[in-house]
Amino acid sequence: MVTGGAPGMAPLLRAALPSKGAHIVIGDVHTAAGKTVAGEVGGTFVHCDASVPEQVAALVDTAVAPGPLRRVVASAGVGHTERTVTGSDDDHRMHDLEGQVAYSATKQHW
Repeated sequence: MVTGGAPGMAPLLRAALPSKGAHIVIGDVHTAAGKTVAGEVGGTFVHCDASVPEQVAALVDTAVAPGPLRRVVASAGVGHTERTVTGSDDDHRMHDLEGQVAYSATKQHW
């Protein structure tokens, strides 16, 4: 399961996960890009705002439907972030969001 999987993640996902037999479920607010990436990796797309717990729950439900959830890549972003961690409010919001996604997936699945 990948949050924020639409922008820029396709090459990584194509190279790393499908070759290991993974079915990739991508959740993102960027519907067109998410559907494209999901199609390229043979996965599934779910429109998901990772800051909305109900949408994360729907994403997890989709991810666990074919079998156990093995990996969570929490890469959804918010605001503007720099290439290095600067300690900005956006950095803190992004890391809080990623932690919430991982917690929600773990809580719901196990």
